[in-house]
Amino acid sequence: MSSNTATKISVYIPFGNLGRIMEWCREHCSGDWHITNCQGDFFRPDDLYEFEFSDDRDVIAFSLHWK
Repeated sequence: MSSNTATKISVYIPFGNLGRIMEWCREHCSGDWHITNCQGDFFRPDDLYEFEFSDDRDVIAFSLHWK
């Protein structure tokens, strides 16, 4: 059962891989979602992105697939 509470997941994504993750979200997420670029830090070459999902089922699916 979905609680419909927005949940955020932070992920470091290497350059060039964002497109396939966004495509996965478009194809597999049942609720609303959006992404924010939070920048990386000096010690990580990858950018930090924050994904926010409106459906907790999407959070679980995303976490299992991308984390």
